[in-house]
Amino acid sequence: MKRKIMILGVTLLISFLLSLVFLSLMVGVEFSDISIYIERNPMLLILSFITIGLVLLTILFATGAFIQGEWNKEMLPIFLSTFFSLVFTFFILFSIRESIGDMDKKLLALLLIGLLGVNSVIHYLTSSVSFRERDLSKRRTLEEQRKGKTELYKEIIRNNDETRKSVHDFKNKLDVILTLIKDEEYKALKEYVNDVNDGLSNRLVIDTNNTVINAILNTKYREAMENGIHMIFKISDLKDIGIVDDDLVVILGNLLDNAIEGAKNSEEKTVRLKIDRDEESLIIGVNNTYSGEINRNLDRKKKGLFHGLGISNIIETVERLGGQYSISHDEEFSFTIILGVSK
Repeated sequence: MKRKIMILGVTLLISFLLSLVFLSLMVGVEFSDISIYIERNPMLLILSFITIGLVLLTILFATGAFIQGEWNKEMLPIFLSTFFSLVFTFFILFSIRESIGDMDKKLLALLLIGLLGVNSVIHYLTSSVSFRERDLSKRRTLEEQRKGKTELYKEIIRNNDETRKSVHDFKNKLDVILTLIKDEEYKALKEYVNDVNDGLSNRLVIDTNNTVINAILNTKYREAMENGIHMIFKISDLKDIGIVDDDLVVILGNLLDNAIEGAKNSEEKTVRLKIDRDEESLIIGVNNTYSGEINRNLDRKKKGLFHGLGISNIIETVERLGGQYSISHDEEFSFTIILGVSK
């Protein structure tokens, strides 16, 4: 708090000194004689002080955002356009001051002060809008993560329950097998074992050596099966990849949500997921069949093609992690992501 007060005080002091210099230049008075001019025209000094203070505070606001890592690409053109408009306005009016009378110089100074003030206010307002948009995007991402993590925990609990049930069922089935062997009912034994094997074949359990990814993939696999979608997996060992759970939920959850939505209305209904890992990177590739046209902004032309917010969250998370991504939509919709991993 003390630091902020000190910065504000220094800013006001600099604003006052710059106001004196500004008025001296605009009205053509020597700096040493400016006090006499101010006694006759105190309002000009007040307006000049307020305006230059606004300009400096606006610059502090922008540079502070940059230093704190809150700067975004959308703010750059706003800041540059405002800055250059301030400079341009000042030099245009300053260059014509010699060709006008003393009375008009006062009006000129007032005009310049007004223009500088308006530009500063516009820059502040547009910057504030940009910050609010960024905060809204962050809140949306956090909400998406919260929902994804809630579903993830539910899936882990469901998997644990199914594991306990499977152990119990296995004991019962083993008892039946032992009884058939004891009674030498080999024909019945063969039929029973075949039935058990068929049941296991229809139940896919995906194990990547990563609990979070297992939960996501098994959940999305069951969802795909319910919609008649064929899923193909090719996945490496994903133990200790060094990516936090929230980011995995956002990236993988949204990737597969979009792929399932896209494939749901297509003829072939196919989703392919490939996750490769080497010493330095994790490569995630998702391909899915789809129907309908896709525009450049990845909005959906037909209902259910994919989720715009989901894709935005994926891209935002990948960029924050310093990763890369590519999107294509030829015969299939393809989304590829490359992330760094811990060694």
